Amino acid sequence: MPKALKYIIAIAALLVLTLAGLTSYILFGMDPNSFKPQLEQAASDQGVELEIRGELGWSLFPKLALRLGETHFVSAQHNIPPSSLGSAELVLDFWALLSRRVAVNALVLKDADLHFSSAGQAAAAMAAPVAEGEATATGPGGESLALAIARVAISNSTFTLQGAEGNQVFSNINLDARDLTADGERFPVELAFSYLPADGETALDIAASLQLGFASETQTLALEAVDVEVNNLLPQPLHLHGAGTLDLGASSISLPSVRATLAGLRLEGALTVAHFADAPQASGNLQLSSSTLRADLQALTGDEVVTASPEALKTLNLATQFAATGDLLSLDGLTAALDDTTLKGNVRLRLADPRTLTLALEGDHINLDDYLAPKSNAQTPEGKESAATAGEEALFAPLAGLLALLDGGRGTVNLTLDSLILADTTISPLRLTAAISGSKLSISPLQLGIYGGDIEAAVALDLGAPEPRLSFNQRGTKLDLETAQRAWVDDVNLTGTLAMVVEGSTRGATKDALLANLAATGNLDIDNLHLASVNVEQSYCELAALVEKPPAREQPWAVGTDLNRFTSVFRIQGQTLELTDYNTGVGNLKVRGDGTILLADQSFAIRVITRLEGDRTSATGCAVKSKRVRDKDIPLLCKDTFADAGARSCKPDPDFVEDLLKDEVLDKIKDRIGDDKVQEVEGLLRGIFNR
Repeated sequence: MPKALKYIIAIAALLVLTLAGLTSYILFGMDPNSFKPQLEQAASDQGVELEIRGELGWSLFPKLALRLGETHFVSAQHNIPPSSLGSAELVLDFWALLSRRVAVNALVLKDADLHFSSAGQAAAAMAAPVAEGEATATGPGGESLALAIARVAISNSTFTLQGAEGNQVFSNINLDARDLTADGERFPVELAFSYLPADGETALDIAASLQLGFASETQTLALEAVDVEVNNLLPQPLHLHGAGTLDLGASSISLPSVRATLAGLRLEGALTVAHFADAPQASGNLQLSSSTLRADLQALTGDEVVTASPEALKTLNLATQFAATGDLLSLDGLTAALDDTTLKGNVRLRLADPRTLTLALEGDHINLDDYLAPKSNAQTPEGKESAATAGEEALFAPLAGLLALLDGGRGTVNLTLDSLILADTTISPLRLTAAISGSKLSISPLQLGIYGGDIEAAVALDLGAPEPRLSFNQRGTKLDLETAQRAWVDDVNLTGTLAMVVEGSTRGATKDALLANLAATGNLDIDNLHLASVNVEQSYCELAALVEKPPAREQPWAVGTDLNRFTSVFRIQGQTLELTDYNTGVGNLKVRGDGTILLADQSFAIRVITRLEGDRTSATGCAVKSKRVRDKDIPLLCKDTFADAGARSCKPDPDFVEDLLKDEVLDKIKDRIGDDKVQEVEGLLRGIFNR
């Protein structure tokens, strides 16, 4: 064997023997339990009652460490509830032990159960291993314990933040922080835990990777390369990235750059939180965007998102300044662009009792029909079922949610839109001011540009009653009847320009209930009224022809009727509209009467009393010479459905026709037999007619 190799083996054997000797010296010459009183006393000096129930011992693998068994501590001075450690290891500097000096390089905690009463207290405790730098304690035999921790590892541990409204629990904590320093130099941290809020049912799983830099002199913690993933908050994981500074002394955090991704949603902004230990105040700005909004919503909800228009829910861009405390949230300079719609405004929400809300929004245009579910095909069984249940949908659910948020408080909402499309109806513009008080909502004024005219209304809604109650009064001017009808009925039978005043009330939570309980009264005033399928003048002239025997008409009658100005009092009960004392006319033919329109059945029954003032109904009508017809009230009855209404929908009153024919026959007889025998024959004929 070469001499060199022999020397190497001999030296190695010597080193092994020396190391074994040193290890024996350490294990048998230095008793770690001798530090128990010093550790407990050092903790007591800091206001912490420390009890090391387990034995202190040595651990040789994988590194030389001082092992602590079960340990408990509590502090009334620092308001720390009873906490415990399942076990802990203090990784030691081997060479320092040779001089009977225990230098702790790393702290390893397992099965810890820590309790704190404030976030600031917890943050200070977490930073303590780094903040304290190097501290020493001396044992009875002259040995010393030095704390200069460069690494902290925590596994399978729980941290509870106790509060008046419940406990926030951080469980399954696994932490690994290496190369710890207190001079501001950066060191890596890996962290994973589950978080259960005080009022939560599902714990959030959170994993973080970041670079920290702690400066003990300024008590500041630099946060760099922060990468956080949050699961169980939504079906898709939330990823957060950013950098900032945590000031433990001032209890503040500043994140000038924050980025988040959730499915295809992107969020960027800045955040500053002051006094987070006792009275947090947050402020900053954020920008939220998505170029694949429909797909993002589907990923977040797990359900297919279907809208009437495939062009809806494509893009979203939102930006705002914000400020928040435990009692107040404000959004300033809010701008939201959804597809082609842009909204701007401000929001103030006070969460302390009594809660208050101030909301002001103004926007350009939005077609809400595009964002609703597609219309069902009424010809299919599915479509019929959908139509039957459409009226059962709770109309006030969004408002109920808003009132629940205010919890009996007050609110003011101001909304202005250039145009709004809903239920195939265009409103341009829309302006409203709403006031909320407890369970009551009042809107005054509500201004709508609708059906080619304008409506100004006041609405009061009470959601606190067993059934929601709604009352209203409104005034409409220059409303186009044809446009209005198309929003409510299938067949348009009236055209003209409407002005009206109406006041009423109803109750119920669904469309069907509101219609069934509707009660209202008002006045109508219609110019240029045209009946599309009924010709009142034709019906009158055909009745007059029973007496006149006019020559055959050369020109066919027009399909409808152009009426003079129409005025009426009306009453609505449920889906029944009753007209009272209406007045209108056609040329020289005056028309008045009353009637009923059944909106649910789309039918009508109207009594028409006509009276000719002159010898001709109109230039295109008929001439009437008989005094039995002229200057007399002649009743007609117009009765039909909207779909079947036509020229024969209006017929003369049967009793009037019978009386008219009696008189006409008697006149003819008088002409033939003379007046001296008329009385005798007249009695005979009247008996026949009456029979």
